[in-house]
Amino acid sequence: MTLYLANRYALTAYDASYVAPAKADGLPLATADRKMADAARNEGITILGPLERREV
Repeated sequence: MTLYLANRYALTAYDASYVAPAKADGLPLATADRKMADAARNEGITILGPLERREV
């Protein structure tokens, strides 16, 4: 799952290694990284932190 997410969203394996367990376990993800937050949102993961509210 980690490498799939990294490839799909052009994330580093390190960043994808945080997104993957959040998705697998149905947990929110706390991040201030916009690219990681966008990928997580696309996977249905709730974001916590400064990017919690998506800018329009």
